Amino acid sequence: MSLRARILVALTVLFAAVVATLGFAAVRATQQALTNQLDDKLHGAVAMQNVLGGNGGASLPMPTESRIPGGRTIATVVYAPDGSIRRAEPAGTIESPLALPLVDLSVPLEFGQPFTTASADGTVTYRALVARDRSGGTVVVAADMSGVDIASRWVASTVALGSVLALGVFVLVGGALLRRALKPVEKMVATADRIGRVDFSARIEPAGSASEVAVLAASLNRMLDRMEATVTERDAARAELEQFLADAAHELRTPITTLKGYAELLDTPGFADPAEVQAATSRIKRESARMGRLVDGLLALARIEGRSREEPIVEQSVVLSEVVLDAVNDLRALEPDRPLTLDVDAAIEVRGYADQLRQVVANLLANVRMHTPSRSALDVSLRQHSQEVRLRIHDCGPGIAALDLPNVTHRFYRSTDTTAQSGSGLGLAIVDSIVRGHGGQFAIESEVGAGTLVTVTLPCVARDVTPAPALASQG
Repeated sequence: MSLRARILVALTVLFAAVVATLGFAAVRATQQALTNQLDDKLHGAVAMQNVLGGNGGASLPMPTESRIPGGRTIATVVYAPDGSIRRAEPAGTIESPLALPLVDLSVPLEFGQPFTTASADGTVTYRALVARDRSGGTVVVAADMSGVDIASRWVASTVALGSVLALGVFVLVGGALLRRALKPVEKMVATADRIGRVDFSARIEPAGSASEVAVLAASLNRMLDRMEATVTERDAARAELEQFLADAAHELRTPITTLKGYAELLDTPGFADPAEVQAATSRIKRESARMGRLVDGLLALARIEGRSREEPIVEQSVVLSEVVLDAVNDLRALEPDRPLTLDVDAAIEVRGYADQLRQVVANLLANVRMHTPSRSALDVSLRQHSQEVRLRIHDCGPGIAALDLPNVTHRFYRSTDTTAQSGSGLGLAIVDSIVRGHGGQFAIESEVGAGTLVTVTLPCVARDVTPAPALASQG
């Protein structure tokens, strides 16, 4: 049974119980009111009997209420002190008198206290009152209760019919109201069913009011947003990990195969030519170094991305100006003939990991050394703009093809230019990961034959900046 049906049944049973209780109370109140009216008539009849009585049992005129068309409504029986009936006036008509009320005089009676009794033959129910007359006899006046019974049955029938109609209206109206009130809940159930079938894009339509159901729907939608984001992030991380492992396996396969081949060659009988041995040994060393750089790059990238997901950036102030100047000085030592222009604002600070920021600048300048001629010009600038810092490295090398430009930050990406020198394919991927982990942006602009401009934008520590003298050097 659905929730709506259970609620409707429970409310219907409760409503029926309340209606039945009220109906029973109404019938009882009607009976009591009519009985009280009969009691008042009986007391009036007894008072009349006491006023007019004492004539030796002659017939006395009865109250006006007893002389209604169709016969008497009150029966009167006067008993002598010895218990014999001195006078009896039955209720009803002369043609069809009603049986007299049955009163046991042998039992102590409460005079002046109305009670209910039956006729001698049990066909009539009376409301009776017993009193003493002036002659010492006992007077019993009794009113036929058939009118009370008829009125009570009519009230009970009316209440029953009204209750049935009210119950029907309650079920119809209550069912409609419940259907409308629980419609958002039914939508929640349908949405939950869709989510159970791994459709995390499902959302609950707002109820359009400030009810508890609307608040619940809004809370569930927020929870679904977070859940969908978490699942999307998990799926993306899983796909990224699978691609990473596949790329790593592919990249490591070549140097491992090369090392294995040369090792088998050196182990071949008769392979003793010193020149060939020297060439094979040199090749093994180069491939070993390449594989070492590749593994180091993989480990560095894994540490960077793992730290960025699991740890916040340490609130450590790093003087980026010094980092850039140190990296440029290292480049000068390696390529003293390269024309270099340096424009760095003094004492620019950012927050983050000093070793990672050094790696960013070092990787970018290493790319310049690897992919541009040693005598091509290089411009390096570091400027603060409002609340951000921009590091720009512009070389005058051969540039990057438009086909390669969108993919240069992907792991293990190899340029389509077969003449270009090949690296590990991880340098710019590491730079992009570090910059994003520090809340910054990494952009590359390039054109074949016109060089490459690399821009790193990072949030900085707010402070006044003083332009440092531009350092220029021609090789």
